[in-house]
Formats: sequence, structure tokens, C-alpha cells
Amino acid sequence: MTPAKDAISLLNDAPLFILEFDADGVVTHAFGGALARHGGAEAFVGRPAASLLEDCPRLVQAIRGIAPGALMQVQTTFDDVPYAVWLSARKGRVLLFAGEVMHGSHMMRDSTQSQRLQSLGRLAGGIAHDFNNVLMAVMGHAQLIHRRTRDEGVRTAASTIVTAAERAAGLTDQLLGFARQGKLQQEPAVIDALVTEVCRLLDRTIDRRIQVVHRPSSVPAVVRGDPGQLQQVILNLALNARDAMPTGGELVFATDIVEAEPTSAEVTSDLTVETRVRLSVTDTGAGMTEDVRARVFEPYFTTKDVGEGHGLGLSMVYGIVRNHDGWIRVHSRPDEGSTFEVYLPLDRESFLDAPGKASEPSPGRGHILVVDDETMVREAVRGLLERLGYRVTEAEHGPAALATFQAQPGRFDLVLMDLRMPGMAGSECLRQLRARSPRLRAVLSSGFLPPDGVRQALSNAPTGFLQKPYTIGRLAEVVQAVMRQ
Repeated sequence: MTPAKDAISLLNDAPLFILEFDADGVVTHAFGGALARHGGAEAFVGRPAASLLEDCPRLVQAIRGIAPGALMQVQTTFDDVPYAVWLSARKGRVLLFAGEVMHGSHMMRDSTQSQRLQSLGRLAGGIAHDFNNVLMAVMGHAQLIHRRTRDEGVRTAASTIVTAAERAAGLTDQLLGFARQGKLQQEPAVIDALVTEVCRLLDRTIDRRIQVVHRPSSVPAVVRGDPGQLQQVILNLALNARDAMPTGGELVFATDIVEAEPTSAEVTSDLTVETRVRLSVTDTGAGMTEDVRARVFEPYFTTKDVGEGHGLGLSMVYGIVRNHDGWIRVHSRPDEGSTFEVYLPLDRESFLDAPGKASEPSPGRGHILVVDDETMVREAVRGLLERLGYRVTEAEHGPAALATFQAQPGRFDLVLMDLRMPGMAGSECLRQLRARSPRLRAVLSSGFLPPDGVRQALSNAPTGFLQKPYTIGRLAEVVQAVMRQ
């Protein structure tokens, strides 16, 4: 997508509207997400200011009278909605920028709520990192036990521990939904498997008067993206449906594969008809009016009582879906329930791969420097790597890693390093290591996904990422992929 299209896409998503008037005061262009509640762009383009804004004579006068190069700000009401309006005149044209005015107390509450959510995101990231370190040690040692014993009872117990740790990691991953930004992981995800996990969570938390139904696709509905974020989409849609049925009802998840084409209102890129995975989430609740349906994805827009909703859940859903090259449709009428349809690209490569039994991870060769401040994690990772055939040297923190590497710069084929360590962060340690050896291969590991800035800074040399906890198979896969670079 070109920068111009990117900009137009942002404008069309924003809860505001922008109009351009020519020298005769006729609208030539209209952008912005707020247009939907006033009839869309077609209700504006081609209309003169006097006709369009007949209830706002002060604004019409300002459009006619603004001097070239001037900037003017006025307040007005349009369709009973208060707006703050800015006008700018350039070369015979007038640009109008309008944003909805909120009461000061509302703005203060929303600002406080936003800060609270940011704090929760940081807290969730810290908890996830520490908890996933513990799970990494548990899972790593359980896998070693499984591979070092022939006692079937012990092997079964070890497998159960690994499964429990993976499930706990899945719950921790839901915490990270508050802290993640953007789309990091690019891997196949079976939508129905994610729905199944959400249904298990709902079994423990949802009102028993709500019946949950899952109608999976007849063939694997596989997409490519971040499974944690996609699961967050499903969970938020489920919670929104739950809130629409305070006295009970039916919540239905349905998945299928369709040939679909987005409308211009859903995407602004040049997408054509293609195979899509469609996830439908339907409730039998109160439904929505057309005005509410048009605003349902706007940040901070909510129909719930004060203190019961922050208005960010569905905007988060919208952002994640768009970030995965998808779109979302809403069908709803008052007293007839609602259906949210999410369309995501089918991952054809994974779709065509026949599922089979997981193979034993292949062995590797080389010397790896493992850097982690948690002793129990280092020991587990060392055992897994040695089981795969690698030689391993441990370092308990960044300065120790630098000293070990400095003693024999050509000794190590790869460094496997925790990102979040006290004193010296893993990213800084790796930066100093690469100052000595620019093409040093590295695998970064954390219980919390690295920020965009870290990923960009480390993208100039062979680098992989492992989110804790991970299996020996995933460890082998990532290490070998980086070794081949």
C-alpha cells in the first residue's frame, strides 16, 4: 500500500471528518470515520456549504469569509452532535477538520482510563515474563525427564506436566493481549482451535443461562498471523455477545471458507475476490440500532453504563483484524441479536499440508552461549540444547556474557539470550556483542514479546525469537533456522 493510501486509510478509520470546499463553497472531497453516522461521504461530496450546513449559519459564514492562509476554529452542532471545527484556506480552497466535542469530565475519565490500561499492559507484560520463566523451567525439565527415562509411567507424568505448562502459557498469553502492539508472530493458526480454547475459558466464566455453540469448518480453517492476538479477537467478540444477553440466550461460533470481496468501506487497498476464512460470532441479544452499528468500532464509544465498559474492546478487535489483512462486518437489528463476521486470508500453504504425527526434532551442531539471569531456566535450556547435540556455555547476565565472548570471540556459533535481565538488557548486551562480531547469530527469548524498536534494531543480522515457554521442537526449529542464515 502506498503512503497516500495509508494516509487515506487512517483518515477513513478516525472518529472525525474532513471536508474540502472549492472556491464556490462546494464539497469536493470527504474523509473520516464520523461520516458514517451522517450518511457517508456521498451525502457530502457535491453539496454547497449553504445547503449542507443550513443549520450552522455561523460555520457557513466562516467558510465564505476565511482569508487565504488563515486558520480559524469554531464550535458548532451538526445533527445534534457537538463538534470542534478548524478551517484552513489555501489557494482558493477551504479545508474543514471536525472532531466531536466531549465534556471535560468525560475526557478526564477517558484519559484516566487510558493511562490505567497502559499501566495494566506494562504490569501484564512483567507478570507474563516472570511467570513464563517459571513455566519454561517446568516445561524444559519435564521434557528432559521424558527423554531420559524408559519408565512409561514417568514418561506419561512428564507429558502431562508439559501439557499443563502449555495450557498455563496460553492463559498468560491472554494477559499479553493488553500489552502487545502490532503483529509479531507469523505462524499458521487454526481458527477453530482458537475458538475451542475460548469456549473452554467461557465454560468457567460465562452465565450458565447462555448456551455456547461451536460449529467448526468441515475443512481446516487455517490463517497466518499471531495466534494470541487472533484469540483476543475471538474472546472480545464473545464477551461483547455475552454483555448483550444479560438474561441469557445463545452464543454461536461458526467457521467456514468462502470466496469473498471487501467493500470500499471495509478496506482501502486493492484487494480482489479471494479465498477467506470467515468466523461468525452470533448472539440472540438486544441487537443494535443503525446509529450504534455505524459507531461500534470507534475508540471509547460504548453503550454500557459508566464504569461498566471502556469502549476499547471492539476497536482492538478492528485493529487486529485489519493488521492481519482482514475485515469485519456487523449485521444487527434491535431485538434481533447481532452477528460479527471476521474475514481473514486463508493460509493456502498450511491448508494444503496434510496433518501428521509430530516428528522428533532433528539434532544440530555448534557451540551456543546461553545468557539468562534465571538459573533454573539456564539449566533447562542447556539440557534441551545438549540433548539436541549442541555444546553449551552459560552466562548469568550481560556482563558475564561479554567477558566470556571477549575471551574467545570466535568460539560461539550462536547466542541464545533472554531479553529482560536486570542491569543490562539482552538487547543492549547483543548490541555490544555485535560491535565485536557484526554477523553474530542470535536467538532472543522472553516471556514477553519485544517492542518494535528492539526488533528493528536487531534486524540487521541473523536473529530469531522464542517466546517462553517453548518446546524442544520449537527450540530446534528456531535455532537451526538462524544457523542456516
